[in-house]
Amino acid sequence: MEGLAIGISQSVSDTLTLFIAVIIHKLCLAFAVGMKLHQDKKSFAHHIAGLLVFALAAPVGVLLGILITKILASTALAVAMFVINALATGTFLYITFLEILGPEFQTRYINQLYKTAAVFLGFALMGAVFFFTHNYGDPNCTGEKLSLHHNHNHSSFGIID
Repeated sequence: MEGLAIGISQSVSDTLTLFIAVIIHKLCLAFAVGMKLHQDKKSFAHHIAGLLVFALAAPVGVLLGILITKILASTALAVAMFVINALATGTFLYITFLEILGPEFQTRYINQLYKTAAVFLGFALMGAVFFFTHNYGDPNCTGEKLSLHHNHNHSSFGIID
């Protein structure tokens, strides 16, 4: 899903922000996937298949996102962007809190205080990435925003500067 979000990005700053966030996320996730594959003691072919799917998921998502932006008209594209971003965000939050953090905080191998500190450090790092990749207060910033606006007699989604 994170690849789709990158593929439908409409501004350089949004694409850069998502790319950096996905790279950081993928680094952590690659470690977790590698550890899980090692613990499961599956065959070498199973490891290769799992790593291949993991490695290709984001690039395929980027390509699909780019295709969606090229195929759809502006109003349909805005709705599609909204839905894809909502799905990507929901998937990210679900996996983070229920699949990764939930089981991690049920084990007692490491002090819970260290785990909590690591979670807050991760959120702070991602917040810093977001803050430093956006040009807040820059009057020359041309990043586009998705907003709900009224068009004559009906409401529609649209891209505005």
